[in-house]
Amino acid sequence: MTMYGVYSWNGGASSASILADVVRLLTGGDVAGCSAACNKPASSVAGVGAGSWVAVDAGYGVIRHAGIVAGPGVTARASISGSGRLQLAVVDGWDAGPHTATHAANPADVSLSLAAAGSVSFLAGDGVLVVAASDWSLWAIAAEVKRDGPAMSGAPLKSGAILIGSGGAHYMARLKTPGSAGETANAYVSVQSAFGSLSGSSARDQLERLYLPMAPATVTFSQVPVEELQGVSLVGGYAQSGDTVAVDPSDTFQVLKAGASLFAVLKA
Repeated sequence: MTMYGVYSWNGGASSASILADVVRLLTGGDVAGCSAACNKPASSVAGVGAGSWVAVDAGYGVIRHAGIVAGPGVTARASISGSGRLQLAVVDGWDAGPHTATHAANPADVSLSLAAAGSVSFLAGDGVLVVAASDWSLWAIAAEVKRDGPAMSGAPLKSGAILIGSGGAHYMARLKTPGSAGETANAYVSVQSAFGSLSGSSARDQLERLYLPMAPATVTFSQVPVEELQGVSLVGGYAQSGDTVAVDPSDTFQVLKAGASLFAVLKA
């Protein structure tokens, strides 16, 4: 199940109120209950509550999804940057007492300046979270790697959360160092198609319907395979961030572009 929508804020709104409203919507709240910072006529939510994300430390923008059964789930943090933009990160080992994490990935900008009226688009699905600026020039995906491979298997308390960014830099909060003992914090990873390069042309299915080739997204660290991503695919063809792709009449995917890569997340 997926929840998605647009949050718009008024000019002059406080960044703290904007952050609180965003957390409210990402965790299943409705627009009507948002603060005075919200431009309610320009905001909307479809599938309220469907994403199953819950607040862990709402005042600090920390939310969580239970994620894959064998792991501790996906914990994401929304925050405000020093330059006044909304940011998204993934964290591991969040402690609501001192409001700190044992491990955290570099945050990514996901909005334009909050100083002027603006908006973000968002999508909250099963273990996948997307937040994007109004023009889709900035965005991030918080997701989770599967836990079957040697990099994650046998570590049930260690998060497999990953942050995929519009600038092409992708990070995991922590990950087993493949070449030596110990772990790497804020591990810089690569994300690619499980089937190599995908055709830029449409293909035909058994019913002669056109579709864009799509493949599971996989993660590597220092050229060592980590695992497939849960809920995130790569798609061929030509599209821009903010576009949607209908794979069949019942499945529509949100597309997000980083360099030459087109990421796809189930929207509806």
